[in-house]
Amino acid sequence: MQISDTVTNRSAIEQEFGILYHGNYGPPLMEQGAQFFGPVRQVTPINEHAAKDVSSYNIYRAAKAGFPEQVYCLQLWADRNDRTKVMLRNAAGDKAVSMAYSVRELPFFTLWKNPVAREDGYVTGLEPGTGFPRNRSIERKFGRVPKLAPHQSRSFTIDFALHADKSQVNASADEIARIWAGRKTQVDTTPLAGTGPSLEEIIKAAKTWRPGFESWYGKPAPDFTLTDIAGKKHKLSDYRGKNVLIVFWATWCGPCIREIPDLIKLRNTVSQDKLAILAISNEDPGKVKKFVTQAKMNYTILLDPGVLPAPYNTIRAIPSSFFIDSDGKIKLGSTGMVSLEEIKAIFEAE
Repeated sequence: MQISDTVTNRSAIEQEFGILYHGNYGPPLMEQGAQFFGPVRQVTPINEHAAKDVSSYNIYRAAKAGFPEQVYCLQLWADRNDRTKVMLRNAAGDKAVSMAYSVRELPFFTLWKNPVAREDGYVTGLEPGTGFPRNRSIERKFGRVPKLAPHQSRSFTIDFALHADKSQVNASADEIARIWAGRKTQVDTTPLAGTGPSLEEIIKAAKTWRPGFESWYGKPAPDFTLTDIAGKKHKLSDYRGKNVLIVFWATWCGPCIREIPDLIKLRNTVSQDKLAILAISNEDPGKVKKFVTQAKMNYTILLDPGVLPAPYNTIRAIPSSFFIDSDGKIKLGSTGMVSLEEIKAIFEAE
């Protein structure tokens, strides 16, 4: 099977873009002892939690309720035609899926491992892309945000194959081994560099990505009342006098999940007298409550039955965040992951 996409800039000015193919695979391919196989040139953990197991980044563990995801950022070797190939094979080596593509089109690869309980999404993501799954403001710093000239197009093609017996799996592994032959893999033990942008750059980028939010900057944040997962009502205006971070998220959203450790750390390091964190989901309350317990989320989780006013009801992607200052005015609206350092910088800046 082949997937082929073309991205076109229909604007009259140059535009940034990004693409990441999120191919999810679960049992019977993902299981204890299953293996990711690819001609890896460099592997870097995305955070400290992933760094703990970087030596076994390509091996899968058994499902474990509440186990935090682990993400590894890879760059791959390719053949003389710039083609590379990766494969996920089960423990017995008699079932596998492979993906083949050009590293000129998709130069970066993310390996997402989510070994939670099966009912909560025991799955792995094989993700070739133009960059890694972090806030664009950070990726830009490292040259991983490509641009398209006016009316320019770029195409991307991935070939998928299923391998149903050992001979097919071994043949695919041999193809990968030929690409890898005589080449070394650099295994980094420290997390991917995350030097963040200045507040000015963050705000400029946020205005570019979500210009619809810009008209709200400096204006009073529209009030709302929502119920948390324990049944307690929360009114936004009741938090006047402290900064408020509003985060829209979902239990199925990979970037949202990657953001959780930073939000937990933020709650542990910044007094509740200075900052309120309100994470809003529109999912089933029981599902949200179960996830929150397993992930040990220590901040306020609110449930949205679809009653929020603008601008909160205008978001088109998650995670999305609103930064409300102590006067109750919207300081910034942003779509995409925001790091702990960025959050602190935004609230500290005048």
